[in-house]
Amino acid sequence: MNLTTSSLRGLVLALAAGIILLAIPRQAQSADWGWKKASDPTDVMNFLNAKAPYTQKIVEAEITLIDNGTSLEFIILYHSGNAILPTGGWGWKKATDPTDVKNFLSGQGAYQTPVKKARVCAAWRKTYTEYYVFYKK
Repeated sequence: MNLTTSSLRGLVLALAAGIILLAIPRQAQSADWGWKKASDPTDVMNFLNAKAPYTQKIVEAEITLIDNGTSLEFIILYHSGNAILPTGGWGWKKATDPTDVKNFLSGQGAYQTPVKKARVCAAWRKTYTEYYVFYKK
């Protein structure tokens, strides 16, 4: 992924607004979406990867992050069912700033492997921004 100055500026503006979703091609065969609220990134990973207590195969997902004033809530909008591509294999990383997000996605700086699929979300936490990257390498 090669981010230009203008696209990085757009990423920073979207992150400053509090929410960003990066799109990947649709893999679901149904137009029906479901949603789930998760309290932390580990719960998001367990849900996306169908790990206990979850058993449902997630084909496609969008993730957003909300600061409810006392904690973060991850909202997962998803398709489940028969997968065209393999399901599972998701990981997550907490990034320090937009440059860290860009380097992680691009496999630059301290990161050696570019990311194939990603969902990036962020939330303003009174004095700083928290960035979460949910990815498949």
